Amino acid sequence: MTAAILVTLILCTAASAFPRRWKAAAWWLPQAVCIHQHEGAWNANTGNGYYGGMQFLLSTWRSVGGQGRPDLAPIKEQLYRAWLVYRRDGSSWREWGTARICGLR
Repeated sequence: MTAAILVTLILCTAASAFPRRWKAAAWWLPQAVCIHQHEGAWNANTGNGYYGGMQFLLSTWRSVGGQGRPDLAPIKEQLYRAWLVYRRDGSSWREWGTARICGLR
């Protein structure tokens, strides 16, 4: 393996790595929990193309660095990836159809 390929692999892995010490913001977590309560179980794979407790599309999950399937990821990682989507969307819950039920936008 060349040095360039090795560096690329390391950088790609680091970019998608989940920061184990990440903690959800205290004001954001209740919003995420409300969304989750109207979505699915943390290990949900119902065959409808959405996965996990936040019901991610695989394309959305991967767009924020997720690897594999969300329903196989730890809860904390699912929340972290939801946080990344939320921030990417300008502090919006627009990716989740259940946001209105929770009084969020």
